[in-house]
Amino acid sequence: MIQKKVIISSLITAVILPVSAFMVKANAEDLSITGNGQNSASAVTVNTQNQSTSQQSNEANVNNNTTTNSNTGNNSANNNTGDTSVTSGDSSNTTNISTDVNHSSSDINSCNCVNDSQASISNNGANSNNNINYSSTTSTTINSNNTAHITTITNGNVSTGNNRANNNLGDVSIRSGNITVNESIHTITNANNVHISSGSVGGFSIDISGNGRNSINTVTLTQNQNNIVNVSNVADILNLNIWNLITGNNKANDNHGDVNIKSGDINFSLDVQTVANTNTVSVDCGCTPPPPPCTHDCGPITPPNNPPSNGGGGGGGGSSSGGPGVLAAATGPVLPATGNPWILFAIIGNLLMLFFGAVLRLKSGRSPGFAYAI
Repeated sequence: MIQKKVIISSLITAVILPVSAFMVKANAEDLSITGNGQNSASAVTVNTQNQSTSQQSNEANVNNNTTTNSNTGNNSANNNTGDTSVTSGDSSNTTNISTDVNHSSSDINSCNCVNDSQASISNNGANSNNNINYSSTTSTTINSNNTAHITTITNGNVSTGNNRANNNLGDVSIRSGNITVNESIHTITNANNVHISSGSVGGFSIDISGNGRNSINTVTLTQNQNNIVNVSNVADILNLNIWNLITGNNKANDNHGDVNIKSGDINFSLDVQTVANTNTVSVDCGCTPPPPPCTHDCGPITPPNNPPSNGGGGGGGGSSSGGPGVLAAATGPVLPATGNPWILFAIIGNLLMLFFGAVLRLKSGRSPGFAYAI
């Protein structure tokens, strides 16, 4: 009976231990395959995707048409017998035209300040096959389209002249007024401001260590960040200014006295400012990246107590913001370990139970005349 119990106990131990020891942790920051028995196959696959899309379209058709008529002239003083004086007033005109259209602003803040992540394959049994596949893709697409057709036409007729003083017997004086014109045309169109905070992918630490003989261990890391910005601007702008300014064309004919004619001054100011198709695109991580995982030379990391001369239970560390790659792999004879230590303990326990059972059998008073037990 004791022998039978020993055999059953050995079978239960051999079946249950590899299953209960299977432990896989899979999350975005800590991926681990550890403590699995011999001939086991373990895999962790993580795929994350984050996509942001912004589309904007602006179209503007603007027509500005202004007409200004101002006249203080065309005065007449004719056929007078005394002194004659003609004075026309001043003319001041101010025109302001401002057009501000088609402004787009895109601010996408996908800042995920990822801390350093790690992938670990350690302490797995002989002939085991362990794989960790981690894939992370972040895509941001912004499309901005602006179209503007702006036409500005200003017409002005200002006169303080065309004064007449004819056929007078006395002295004649003609004074035409001054003309002041201030015109301002400001056009701002098709301005785009794009800001993308894409966050930081963080570092990635990889450890492959302490695995059994002939085990195959692979870590594949893919980290992609794609930022696509398309900006298209079209602007047709026409500014047409037509002004007729007159302070002269004064006439004093057939007068018998002294004639004094003074035409006024013309002060014309035109300010045209056009700002079109202005684009600003900025892409940054939006946060402070985490510090590097080491303070010395960040080369390949050799786990403690597992020098490279013993085989492939080595380790490594790295980070990537681009395409896929097998960043760490180990195969072949690596360590003298043969798997989970609990299996070894169970085998030793079973041998001890067999030994003590044989001793009890031989020392028993009902023992038959032979010196071994099956």
